[in-house]
Amino acid sequence: MAAFVPTVAAPGCSWTPAARAVCTTRALRTGAPAVRRPARRVRAGRVTVTAAAKPVDVTADSFDAEVMQSDVPVLVDMYAEWCGPCKLVAPLMDLLATDLAGKLKVVKIDTEQYPAFVKKYKVHGLPTFMVVKAGEVLNIQEGAMGKAKLVEYVETHLPELKA
Repeated sequence: MAAFVPTVAAPGCSWTPAARAVCTTRALRTGAPAVRRPARRVRAGRVTVTAAAKPVDVTADSFDAEVMQSDVPVLVDMYAEWCGPCKLVAPLMDLLATDLAGKLKVVKIDTEQYPAFVKKYKVHGLPTFMVVKAGEVLNIQEGAMGKAKLVEYVETHLPELKA
């Protein structure tokens, strides 16, 4: 006899099929509803909320103004929508844009929409990161990096950003 499987997800579960199956199975096995815990607990009064800076999407027309003529150093992320590693690095770019707001500008270029950048900067792999300061390209690095390596990469080429 088949086990009873509810058609409604257990409380606190998302509606994606995989998550629903896990939550439903856990609820059936333990007899208690599955509870999804928040990723991070925040105590009232201990966290300062600031507006999050986001990377700027750059076009071929705005590249010179946003990157080459910028008053602050720029970290350029060349990506493509289909690129898995690019999607993994995207939250790190958001984090850098927020953490280093005012000291570093973070921009993104979609290489599928603007293939001229691929040719101009000899991009062979994605994601590709480029550090630009005062209109000069300091370094180009290909490949995904974790948070620590990405911060180290930026600080290596822009020592004035070290805290």
